[in-house]
Amino acid sequence: MHEEIGEWQNRPLTEVYALLFLDAILVKIRQDGAVTNKPVLLAIGVDCSGRKQLLGLWIQQQEGAKVWLKVLKALQQRGVKDVLIAVTDALSEFPAAIGPSSPRLSCRPVWCICCATPCCRSATRNASSSACP
Repeated sequence: MHEEIGEWQNRPLTEVYALLFLDAILVKIRQDGAVTNKPVLLAIGVDCSGRKQLLGLWIQQQEGAKVWLKVLKALQQRGVKDVLIAVTDALSEFPAAIGPSSPRLSCRPVWCICCATPCCRSATRNASSSACP
């Protein structure tokens, strides 16, 4: 099982993604006999044919620009060369993370009443896989 997880975590990725959703969710994790909240960073890509894929999960101690920069560099090392639109929440540290890893990509956080990433995830969740080419 560990070998399969390692293969999945290091699999090559598509070079170009039309959309890249970046977000973190807090989960309760038991560590050293205590339960703590830790962010799990998610990267979900939508390729140019419209297919969604989970690109990676990273359990971290905290969420910040340095951590997101490591995530983006890991995606680049696995073959991602270009992202047309990065969808993030209003975390002020995203531009600092995206800038050094993708100089051509401008970060435009979506400011709205609710978080942009869960809204976009909900919108694409109901799309039928038969509707994608």
